[in-house]
Amino acid sequence: MREAEDFSVLSYATHKEGSFASLVESIPGIRIGGWGEGWRGFMQKFEYVLAYAREQHPRHVIIFLDGFDTEARLDPAEAVRRFRALGVPFLVSGVGMEMHLPELLARRVFMCQSDSCANTGLYMGYAEAVCLVLETALASDNALEDDQRAFELARGRLPRGTVVVDADCEIFHNLNAQEARLSPDSLRAVFLGRNGRGMLQSWRAGRRWATHFSRVLAAEALLSLLAVALGATWAVFSLPLPCCAAQAFPALLAMCCLFAATPSPAAVGVLFLLSLSAFAYSATPVLGNVGEC
Repeated sequence: MREAEDFSVLSYATHKEGSFASLVESIPGIRIGGWGEGWRGFMQKFEYVLAYAREQHPRHVIIFLDGFDTEARLDPAEAVRRFRALGVPFLVSGVGMEMHLPELLARRVFMCQSDSCANTGLYMGYAEAVCLVLETALASDNALEDDQRAFELARGRLPRGTVVVDADCEIFHNLNAQEARLSPDSLRAVFLGRNGRGMLQSWRAGRRWATHFSRVLAAEALLSLLAVALGATWAVFSLPLPCCAAQAFPALLAMCCLFAATPSPAAVGVLFLLSLSAFAYSATPVLGNVGEC
């Protein structure tokens, strides 16, 4: 086991890309995981850091930096000094693109906790806390194999204060498009994250949005087809037709909004049945026995 007072800087890269070369040059002794290995997914990074953390002293400080998008503005020792002064067990970067989303969508799509989203490209903590957080993340129900989503799920399950987001950019600062034009010397943080100039982050965010809302669209399409089928049946057999224009589409829209806002699959099922029942109840015949919508 290592002594309690030292620290390690880790990164993960299977090949050279982006700012990798300058990062390695600026931090002598940085440990690179995954080099030359096949890429299986973002969870590989958690597995690598966890395996390393398990071999360290519980109070050994571990810093993880994204291999392709990180710039070290100051010496990592300064990051360790600031980290110990904060008195937290685990610090993760924030202020990424997700934090600018409406809170409801940030919670549903990215599983963000409280009013901030974590960015797993930059984080640090004591080895014991790193083990706890990453073990919880790897054990989370995360069929998408998405490190960001798994991390937020773990963050929500751990006691409050276990994971702290560096919202004040004391150590980590993920730059947005405007901040990226500034001189690094004008910023306070030790490490700057440039997020692949927005491309990787946008792609990953788009993938999460598409995966999540594909279910919403599928539910909407199913109900729409049901409405069309019922309408065709009523037309063929000259039966009363529901007032679809006035009530079907608002009911469908309401159901989809509730689906997007509800994290529990069981609650989604209940809301689906309630919405369908409300639609059936509210439909008023406009042909045959004429009624008001």
